[in-house]
Amino acid sequence: VIEWRKLLDFEMSRPENLKAEMSLLKALRHPGIVSLEHIYSTPETLFLVMERAFGGDFLDRILNSPQSHLSERHTKFYLWQTLISLVYLHNNKVAHRDLKPENVLLSTSDEFTQSKLCDFGFARIVGEDSFMKSLVGTKAYVAPEVLAVDSTGGYKLKIDLWSVGVIAYVSLSGTFPFKEDEAISPRALQPNILFPAKHWGHVSNAAKLWILRAFEFNPEKRFSAVEALMDPWLQDKILKGDLKNLESRLGGAPIMQMKEFLRV
Repeated sequence: VIEWRKLLDFEMSRPENLKAEMSLLKALRHPGIVSLEHIYSTPETLFLVMERAFGGDFLDRILNSPQSHLSERHTKFYLWQTLISLVYLHNNKVAHRDLKPENVLLSTSDEFTQSKLCDFGFARIVGEDSFMKSLVGTKAYVAPEVLAVDSTGGYKLKIDLWSVGVIAYVSLSGTFPFKEDEAISPRALQPNILFPAKHWGHVSNAAKLWILRAFEFNPEKRFSAVEALMDPWLQDKILKGDLKNLESRLGGAPIMQMKEFLRV
């Protein structure tokens, strides 16, 4: 349930434009995206009827783990699925704009289950030459170019990769890379990302390097979803086995796109 006033901005000030955009999102069909089945609206409210997932969300999975963080194996398993979904979205010129663990739903309570992106209330269709200009998203996960939109003139699809970087940081350490109340301060626009040993002593350098690529301040230099998948950290034989097992349980279809992106 979304209030129209929370979606309206100077780019998309007409409710009929937002309805059209939701209709485009309804047309998106991918195994890693919660299906948008129906759209209903009143003058004040937009109602989205979506596919149900039974395993809770990714934040619950992190917080309920014994160490209040996940292993690299589990983190990579769910990051891969998130990135595969982002490849699909970005190929269709759709930016999610509010990626966070709460918006990654798990199909079952199994240890290695299918994940699906949800909550497209802030999603936008982005043309090749267009920029998004509204300040949206969740503070702790939002990219710096969104925070500095007044001076940068807008932002594009790679804002989602910054958010995925925060998800990875939270999953591996159980902590945030910076305090939420500082996430919108000028100091945070060029953050110094730290990996304190207390929370990161168990994590590989390859994982930290991957996160730093996600936290590239210049979005032109930040990796894309495809480049994130192709990073050495995710080129992992154990990950490949976990994804194959999931595909087998889901009927054998190659929905994890390992042939395209997993080269080990």
